[in-house]
Amino acid sequence: MHRGRHHPLVFLHGFLGNPADFSTLPLWKNSPERYAPDLLALLPAANHESDVTSHHTTNPWFHDWLTAIAANIVAHWGTSVRPVLIGYSLGGRIAMNLVAQHSAAYTAAIFISANPGISEASERQLRVQQDMYWATRWETEPFDVVLNAWNALPIFAGTPDKRPNLSPCQRDQWAQVLRFASPGHTPCLWSTIPQWTLPTLWMVGKQDPKYVAMYSQLKTKVAQIEGAAHRVPWDAPEVFSDHCEHFLRSLPRHRSPT
Repeated sequence: MHRGRHHPLVFLHGFLGNPADFSTLPLWKNSPERYAPDLLALLPAANHESDVTSHHTTNPWFHDWLTAIAANIVAHWGTSVRPVLIGYSLGGRIAMNLVAQHSAAYTAAIFISANPGISEASERQLRVQQDMYWATRWETEPFDVVLNAWNALPIFAGTPDKRPNLSPCQRDQWAQVLRFASPGHTPCLWSTIPQWTLPTLWMVGKQDPKYVAMYSQLKTKVAQIEGAAHRVPWDAPEVFSDHCEHFLRSLPRHRSPT
């Protein structure tokens, strides 16, 4: 079987991110066919609090966002192309939900520091409260003050945010994401992951103990990246890219439609 790395790649950015985040990574630079949608540009309108619930499957707002993202990917690549999804944190959670909805649309998926969901009702409600707290802070406090507090969260292990172009101009949109796409408001996918048949790569930074513990529940191999906390691709760009390249080379060679 022919195998090769040159698969169409879709990069999905994380919270406070944008498509330009990936431009500094060797994986992006070495991939001739790659695309990163602007997730904020695809946000649906937030009309009413009833758009979200604490249930596992009922969230029309999040469903509409996923639909818009999936349609954007198809609009870019066409219906005959099955790209590889590469999602970081929030983008990884979006990638998981895209796979859960329609796995046949994708060749494989790489999930980096992404939460598959929360099953316990009390924990879901706690996470909603936490995200509402942060949403209010992003909306009301000086950007630099909240950014410093955000970067002090334990999952980042004191590492600097090396992503480019962080902007206070989109704070209201990010607050909207926290309110409507909190893991307490979105599907819990733990029970569905073992049923997936497409190839997946899971990655976590060794300095991110929360996600190291979380990924220990996965019944699959997890790449733990030395020298990285939550922001694996930017904490250890060369190692991250090498792991992705190795995984991509293991996939059947992509054949472009004629």
